[in-house]
Amino acid sequence: MLLNQHPTQSCAAWCFVRNPKANHSQSMRLRGISGVSGNEAWFQATLREYPTHMPPGFHVHEPAKIVCAYVMTHDSGHAPNPFHNTCTLAICTPNHMRSRCRPGDWIIGLASASIRRELGEPDVWRLIYAMNVEKKLDLDSYYRDPQFAAKIPRLGSSLVESCGDNFYCKDSSGQLHHTRQTDEHQAQPPGTGIEKQDICGDRVFVGQRFWYFGRNAPAIPLGKQWAERLISKFSASAVGLRYVYEEGAEIGGRWSDSDLSDFSAWLPANGGLLGRPTHWPQGEEGRMNSSGCNSYRTNSLTDIEKISNAKADAIPACRG
Repeated sequence: MLLNQHPTQSCAAWCFVRNPKANHSQSMRLRGISGVSGNEAWFQATLREYPTHMPPGFHVHEPAKIVCAYVMTHDSGHAPNPFHNTCTLAICTPNHMRSRCRPGDWIIGLASASIRRELGEPDVWRLIYAMNVEKKLDLDSYYRDPQFAAKIPRLGSSLVESCGDNFYCKDSSGQLHHTRQTDEHQAQPPGTGIEKQDICGDRVFVGQRFWYFGRNAPAIPLGKQWAERLISKFSASAVGLRYVYEEGAEIGGRWSDSDLSDFSAWLPANGGLLGRPTHWPQGEEGRMNSSGCNSYRTNSLTDIEKISNAKADAIPACRG
């Protein structure tokens, strides 16, 4: 039985799949086949309303909780953007690859070999950030929401303000476009290349419960099952997105429920902004380096000085 697609949805295919162990009168499970892009509010409303039209003995189950991980080649404060007490991810691999993450899920960003070399230990896997997703928005909604106005970049301003990741909105014809409020992720001609990837992804993950370490990225501990399973997902290739946990599906080396609990327990008790981005300047040059961010920023490093716990010796150690 197919859940009819709303006319404004670009790719929302959901269906009821019978539990193979259930008899005719028992429940059927709702499973997302391709996820939702577009009107998230419509889908949530449908979930609430649809059971009233279902036969007796049938009910809807929430989608399983997931954890996705990827390897970060750049860490400049844009993706993720951990400032203003909220971590947002709008223009990176999980967005481009249309991650299935929903509120309650986790996103994990690991340091690439190039970042690890810059940090002095190329063979040591490190955690740049972890975020518990609170909400998922489309790019236009993100841009127009006053709650995220501080995430709109302001060139020539401070490092934090110039690192905004909120620079896509719809024009009068309803087409998403780059606002040109930053030279980050600009392409020529407009709408091609990296801009096309951002626009096709069209999703922003938001979380106020996050741990962003940046340059202070802790080493992934050896001897922990969750750590070994996480690293093994990238042993053959560090490119792309990996679903390292899916509730109720401990297969193919994925995390178990206890692995997820152990990972959560390993994180410091107090999260938030725990370090500056790896590719922020360390001298007085005031220019981003090694990240593809070529615009000039303020020469003042007061932003770095203002970040609480930005020095490694001030960060509470990851536990266990």
